Amino acid sequence: MAATATATPNIENVLDTFACFGRGDVPTILAKLTDDVEWHHGGDESLIPYAKPYFGKAGAAEFFQTLGQSIAVTNMAPTNFRQVGDDVHHDFHVEADVPSTAKSFVVDAQVVWGFDQNGKICSYHSMGDFSPVEEAFRK
Repeated sequence: MAATATATPNIENVLDTFACFGRGDVPTILAKLTDDVEWHHGGDESLIPYAKPYFGKAGAAEFFQTLGQSIAVTNMAPTNFRQVGDDVHHDFHVEADVPSTAKSFVVDAQVVWGFDQNGKICSYHSMGDFSPVEEAFRK
C-alpha cells in the first residue's frame, strides 16, 4: 500500500485509513469522517450483511462492526491510487473467509472515497462484480 511520488494529502489520508483498519483502530477511522458520511459497499444486501448504505459516523461504525462479524480478511491489497478532483479512486483486491458458511471469496473492486473541503472523508463507495462474495455468503 505504498504511496507513489504523486501521493496527495487525500491519498495519504486513504492510506492511513487502511493502516488504521489493519490495526483494528476504528475510532481513528471515524475521526477522519464527516458527521454525515455516506458509506456504501456494493453487492446484494440480501446476501452480504454489510452491503447496504450506511449514514453518519454511527452508520460507518455499524459497517465496521458488521464487517468484522461477517468475514475474516486473509489478504487485502488496495492499489493504483489516483486523485480525481477531491476524490480518491483505487482498485481493491480482497480475499476473505466467511465463517458462517465455511466458504471463501476473492474479489476485485473499485473504490471511490469522497472528501470535503476540509480533507475529511464524506463518502465511501465500492463497486464491481461482487458475485463471488454473494456466493460465499449463500448457505
